[in-house]
Amino acid sequence: MMGIMTYRRKTWYRIDSAAKIFPAIVTNRSTTVFRLSATLKDTVAPDRLQQALDQSIERFPGFKVRLRAGLFWNYFQEVRHTPLIQEERYAPCRPMHMGSDRRFLFRVLYYQKRIALECAHVLTDGTGAQEFLLLLLQKYLQVETPFTSLIAPDEPSSSEEWEDGYLKYYKPDIPPPRRSLGAYHLPKPLTSDNGRIITARLSCTALKNLAKENGVTITEYLVATWLASLQDLHESNPRRSRLLPLRVMVPVNLRAMYPSKTLRNFFLTVLPGIDLRLGEFTFREILDTVHHYMQVEVNEKYINQQIRQMVDVGTLPLIKWLPLMVKAPFNRIIYRYIATRKHSGVMTNLGLVRLPEEARDAIERFDFIPNPNPITKANVGIISYGEWTTITVGTQALYKDVERLFFTRLRKVGLAVRIETNEKEQPWHTVQNVA
Repeated sequence: MMGIMTYRRKTWYRIDSAAKIFPAIVTNRSTTVFRLSATLKDTVAPDRLQQALDQSIERFPGFKVRLRAGLFWNYFQEVRHTPLIQEERYAPCRPMHMGSDRRFLFRVLYYQKRIALECAHVLTDGTGAQEFLLLLLQKYLQVETPFTSLIAPDEPSSSEEWEDGYLKYYKPDIPPPRRSLGAYHLPKPLTSDNGRIITARLSCTALKNLAKENGVTITEYLVATWLASLQDLHESNPRRSRLLPLRVMVPVNLRAMYPSKTLRNFFLTVLPGIDLRLGEFTFREILDTVHHYMQVEVNEKYINQQIRQMVDVGTLPLIKWLPLMVKAPFNRIIYRYIATRKHSGVMTNLGLVRLPEEARDAIERFDFIPNPNPITKANVGIISYGEWTTITVGTQALYKDVERLFFTRLRKVGLAVRIETNEKEQPWHTVQNVA
C-alpha cells in the first residue's frame, strides 16, 4: 500500500507527513506557495507552452490533483480536466484556492520571456517542483535529452514517485530530537501588502571560490552572512528586544541521504545559529559555528530523529483520530507559536541546475522565490545556473534593513552583486535595477 487508492472511480493519494500542517496555516499572507522560474532567450509562445504542459502533466499524475478534506486528514483527489497556463498579472506566490473543485495546487505562468511554476507546499517541495519545471522546459524546447534527474520522462510514473518518504524511512525505536528555545524575529511593522521581492545576481564561480577559501560550502557561507546581518540589525536597534538566539532554518533534501525518488515533500531542516546572550560574535566565529553545526546535524542518525518526530505527530492516537475540523486550529497554534518561534527565517539553496548542452543557449537564468511568512518576515531562496547564482529575499517586513546589511556584506568581501527588485506600485514583472 503506497498511499494510492481508488475512490468513486477516481484515484486519491494520502498527503505526506510534512504536508499535513500546510492546509491549516494558509492565509493571504502565509500562502505556503513558492515559485521556480526560467527566463528564456526568446519570448514565450503560449500555444507551445500549453502543449508542453499537456504532455508534462500526464507524466506527473500526482500533480493532477486537488485537495479534499476527509474526516481525519486532508487527501488528494484526481482531477480529470487539464490545467491551463496563465499570463502573469499579479505578484508572485499568491494564495491557492485549495478547496476549489477545479483548482490545481500549482500554476504555470508566463510573461514575455519567463516561464514560472508556482506550487503549494502541500503538494511538493523545491526538488519535486524543479523536476516538473525541467520536464516542462524539455517539452517546450523539444529537446530529446532529459533535463530531469529523479524521473525518466519516457517511462510511466511509478508509485515510488508519490510515496511518503518519511513513513518509508521511519524508525520508531530511536529517541526524539532535543527541543530548541525561541529565536529572534525581525521587528514589525509589516508591509501593507504581501511584501517585496529582492533578487541579487552574482558570479557562481566567485561565490564558490570565496566559500572554498573559507573552508565552507556556499550554503554555509551565505547562512553565516545572513546571521551576521541579523546580529548587525539587532545591535543597531536602540530599543533592542530581549536577547534571543539567532537561527536560520536550512532545509535539507533527504533524497541525497536516502535512496528515494519521491516527488512529494521529502526534506527536513536544521537550525544553525548563534546565541547573543554569550556576547557579540565575529564573522569568523559565526562561520565556524555554522560549518561545524552543519557537519554534525546533517547526519542520518540525527535526521532519523526528526523523521520519527514528524511521523509520530500524525500517528499518536489522540491526534490521529481527532476530527480534522478540531485538528486544524491546533495545527495553526503549533505552527505559529512552536514551529516558527524556533528560527529567525529560512534559507533554501536548491543548488546548481544542470541542463544538456543543446538546451543551455535557450535558457538565460533560473530564479527561486521562497514562500512568504509574516512571522519570520524574510526568507531567502538560492539557485544557480551556468555562471550565475541568484539569491532572492522574499520579505514582508516594512523596512529593508536586513537585506541591505546582507548584500552589503557580500559586496564588502569582493563579490559583484547586481540587485533587482519589484516596486510596490508596480506589478512583479516590472523590474528595476538598483545596484
